[in-house]
Amino acid sequence: MEMEMQASSSSSSSGASKMVMQQWLLAFAVAVLWSSEVSAQANFQFYKLSLIWPDSYCMTLQPHQNCFNPIPRFFTIHGLWPTFQNDTPVPRYDLYTNRCFNNPRTQGQAMGALSAATVQALNAKWPTLLMPGYNPGFWQYEWRQHGMCSDYGAAPSNYFTIALNLANNNSHDPLTGCGYPISPGPGAQNPKTK
Repeated sequence: MEMEMQASSSSSSSGASKMVMQQWLLAFAVAVLWSSEVSAQANFQFYKLSLIWPDSYCMTLQPHQNCFNPIPRFFTIHGLWPTFQNDTPVPRYDLYTNRCFNNPRTQGQAMGALSAATVQALNAKWPTLLMPGYNPGFWQYEWRQHGMCSDYGAAPSNYFTIALNLANNNSHDPLTGCGYPISPGPGAQNPKTK
């Protein structure tokens, strides 16, 4: 009887170590899978500069929403988005599911890194159009959604400056970039402004 107990104890100990080994292998497999997923997400192909024609945007608002007046008569920046080759945006940074950049600056740090000149340029070219909007709130949102996973996660002022430079380059302006200058007419006043 004593020998049976030892055999059974030895067998359960071997079963327990086998189970521990399986758990370690499973944990290792999950870690490798997670690591490759994160690496794939960090390898985007290009940046997409998203511009908005303010008047058109304001016409699409819900009845309870309004745009600031006067509405800019030029394309404004909506965002600069890291994008995969298949035209899919890189998912936003998340500490647990998408660590696409090592230690990116937080939203508050990003806003604190902007010079007065950059803020002035952003106010002119990257405004929030929706009332009662707050431009730094819009920029923080875009930083969280796209900037933290860009090449500039540690240098937010570079991210915003590059977006401004691209938007100010006439070759990226849909009204002039095609080689045929188009200018918006005076048009009717947008009823969605206050």
